[in-house]
Amino acid sequence: MGRLILFVLGLAVVAGVAYYATQPGAGDAKMAGQDAARRLDNVRQTAKEIEAEQRQHLDETMQKATGEDSR
Repeated sequence: MGRLILFVLGLAVVAGVAYYATQPGAGDAKMAGQDAARRLDNVRQTAKEIEAEQRQHLDETMQKATGEDSR
């Protein structure tokens, strides 16, 4: 159940970041294609970072829940 909630929240965050990144910004039309590509790269990087953080948090939570202590 916890994994499902974390997955849904992570997906919502990634979708929000993607939505925010794809909104038209202030700039001229020539740079729009380059800006869009740069923003997309930023979104992908941010999504990877968010997923890694969530995966780490989930692993820590699962270790605590199962009683496994790595100390």
